[in-house]
Amino acid sequence: MSPRDHQHDDFAFEPIPGLPKRLPPEENILWRGAPAWSRLARRAFHIRKIAVYFALLFVWQVGARIFEGAAPAEIFSSATWILSLSAAGLALIALLAWAMARSTIYTLTNKRIIIRTGVALPVTINIPLKLIETARLNRHADGSGDIAMKADPKQRVYYSLLWPNVRPWCR
Repeated sequence: MSPRDHQHDDFAFEPIPGLPKRLPPEENILWRGAPAWSRLARRAFHIRKIAVYFALLFVWQVGARIFEGAAPAEIFSSATWILSLSAAGLALIALLAWAMARSTIYTLTNKRIIIRTGVALPVTINIPLKLIETARLNRHADGSGDIAMKADPKQRVYYSLLWPNVRPWCR
């Protein structure tokens, strides 16, 4: 998805999508991108793991009801209840991933990384390249990738502000 697809009324003030103002003349954009919501749902929100958890809950619930000798109508009712709650939970996670992907744009310049993110409270974060110790691309089988960066150990990184765009302990 192109960063241009993210432009909508809330960010009409941006001269370039993802940037609150024009870059200085000595700074150039090297790359811009935005996360795909489905990949964000899988990798940052762990939607597949949560779906497996809900499937195990479903099997456990149905198995327990059968073991108790419940009538087929009661088993069906329990199964429907668990499936409905599971579907609602997974839909909320997918909606959150979609909203986060829609509101996030990454911009790499020759001087810094700029992350515009936030669904309810959009923020723009500037990370000067001189504060980044190392960076590497982690490619995935589907052709996408994650950029893993390590900040200078002297710098504080506020993961709660940057989540899900950064994750501690990622390799």
